[in-house]
Amino acid sequence: MLKLQKKILICIITVITFVIGIFFYNQQADRKLLEVFADTSCVSATGINCTQTTDGSYTINTYTLTGTTTASTTWTPPDGVDEVEYLVVAGGGAGGGGNYHGGGGGAGGFRTATGYTVAFGTLYSVTVGAGGVGTINTAGANGSDSIFNIITSIGGGGGGMYDGVAAKDGGSGGGGGYASTAGSGTSGQGNAGGLGTISANYGNGGGGGANAVGGTGTTTNGGAGGVGKSSLITGTEVYYAGGGGGAIYSSGTPGAGGNGGGGAGSMGAGTSGTANTGGGGGGAERNGTGIAGSGGSGIVVIRYSTVVPSSGSSFTVKKEDGCSCALASECYSDECNDSVCGSEVYTSTNLTCYVTSGTCPGTTIFNLYDQAGGHAELASQLNYTNKVCCTGTGLSNSCTGNHDVVLSLYSETNSHVEKDTESNYTNDVCLHSDSIPVVCDYSTDCSLLGSEYICLASISGDTNAHVGKCSTYTNKVCCMIGAGADNCVAKVISDRSIASEDINIQFCAGADITNEEDPCYNVCWKGTGTPNLDGADWKCGVCHDSSNNHVSCSTLAGTTFNWVMPTGYVPTTDYTLAGTSTLTSANPIINFTNSDNNRIITLNMNSSGTSCSGQNLPRAIPDWKEISPF
Repeated sequence: MLKLQKKILICIITVITFVIGIFFYNQQADRKLLEVFADTSCVSATGINCTQTTDGSYTINTYTLTGTTTASTTWTPPDGVDEVEYLVVAGGGAGGGGNYHGGGGGAGGFRTATGYTVAFGTLYSVTVGAGGVGTINTAGANGSDSIFNIITSIGGGGGGMYDGVAAKDGGSGGGGGYASTAGSGTSGQGNAGGLGTISANYGNGGGGGANAVGGTGTTTNGGAGGVGKSSLITGTEVYYAGGGGGAIYSSGTPGAGGNGGGGAGSMGAGTSGTANTGGGGGGAERNGTGIAGSGGSGIVVIRYSTVVPSSGSSFTVKKEDGCSCALASECYSDECNDSVCGSEVYTSTNLTCYVTSGTCPGTTIFNLYDQAGGHAELASQLNYTNKVCCTGTGLSNSCTGNHDVVLSLYSETNSHVEKDTESNYTNDVCLHSDSIPVVCDYSTDCSLLGSEYICLASISGDTNAHVGKCSTYTNKVCCMIGAGADNCVAKVISDRSIASEDINIQFCAGADITNEEDPCYNVCWKGTGTPNLDGADWKCGVCHDSSNNHVSCSTLAGTTFNWVMPTGYVPTTDYTLAGTSTLTSANPIINFTNSDNNRIITLNMNSSGTSCSGQNLPRAIPDWKEISPF
């Protein structure tokens, strides 16, 4: 009996031990699961707040102050994130003065970059610097530094004041007051402040900004704060690090704050810089309260892709048509280098284009941060691995000679894009052919523009847009090289402004670019400065005679024009032709009587039956001009 009791007791103890073991095992497993799946990258702390947002396939962690003193926390990369984009802006300097003649505060230092390497599990320090506090009757206080890991942006320099009290150095230097020197900026982060004047009314210097030196004070104006720099890191274009404006004594205009949160100068109390921008504070005068503007607090922003698979994740590498890898968006292996493997390939007679993360055997038109949509950079930059790759005879990405603009970028890298029909961005991305005409355009379906148009990429809007491979967005970027054997086909797409009725449109196909009185002359030139007759920057058709001289296309023997209206458009009901215009005129004036901002007008044009490669035909797309009113 005693032996049986012992056996039962041993069994009970074994079961209890097993249950306890399972409990603790599950607790540890749950803890590990939480450790793996909880995204603790965005951590707030006392005095500092982290806000997490998304922009397409990107996550953005934005750190700002909750009070007026510098504060710190940490950031940890989520599993699978090995590089980030950052923006680090320090606190702006306070303006100077109060009891006589204060210069504007300098902006906080501005630093930003992409491709910054990070390691999973590592704690990175984040510090957001406060702005310098505005006071009275003294040089302005410097702003405090902002830091991400080892990336330090220097606080903005305080503004100077009356009788030689010098402005201070900083990320950007403070503006000089009466008879005082201006502060210097830090190389790569900002600029120097401007000088004040010792002449009547005593305009004081503006604080330096990230993108420009502070303005010089005059007898009628305080110096303006230097302009800051813009960033798209949050998904929206925002200016940071503008300098504070200089004060002025009794009459005239105080200096304006620089774009980027700079506070304005005053005849009394200066205006403080904007919080979370690092803007400098405005300079103060003795009239009124005379307290100088405080500098704006800084900011730290960290941006990273959220589509990269976890380091411990498994994924399948598919094989399609003999390729060794799947679509680039599905395959992240470093061993996947096939340039066309699984990509969306678009082909016409003279042009083939696709997006690849491997080697481009042809011409790289521009680079993408992410095929699924994001920022872009010029082909000359080396930060992004995804390339828009095109092949064909005599191709290049040159924006000279026989070319057309594909897209325009805000900056050379880390950039939003816009259509060439917009006019906000200046960094053009081009497709060039040595001898065959090139035309690029935009549509929801490239085939609607003509059988030779193929897709290069897609964009999220007309301007301030993201760009991805062709299947990412509805708006396609389409290009054509050459055309059919017997005519040139060009498209004229009405601008968004044509959304109302009764608007006369001047269509320009045969502009006489030697005649400034031609209604199409000015709208046809898309270059800068005075139109150059020997240049290639003409939007409208530019024709040559047998001696290769520029002439109006309509004067060439055998040249015909045929404007084809959209399907379903009925004369009189939907449109009328002004004066002697017909649909076979080179430059007809058409009055649309219906509202349709998506209409597409097709121009079929030929010359003596020759092909588009003939020298007598236009080498650029026709365009239109609204002529009512001019």
